[in-house]
Amino acid sequence: MKGCAQYAKQLIGNTKLLRAKVKTVEVTPDLFITGAVDLLNEVSTSKVTGEEDWYSHTDLYDFAANVEGAEKSFPCCSRN
Repeated sequence: MKGCAQYAKQLIGNTKLLRAKVKTVEVTPDLFITGAVDLLNEVSTSKVTGEEDWYSHTDLYDFAANVEGAEKSFPCCSRN
């Protein structure tokens, strides 16, 4: 595909940069709590109304992914 080489090169560079940055992140309990709360707040403010995915109709998948993400942070509180 003509013209894709520059995008592939940029994607590889961005991936390497992300990998390097991930190694330096300090994950604390506060970060987990904040992340889980943010995911659930997003569900209650935009995903549950369907406004985020008005045309694609993927709001239920996004809704479930946010709840699952919050549950992964606190497995003791999951529905399983």
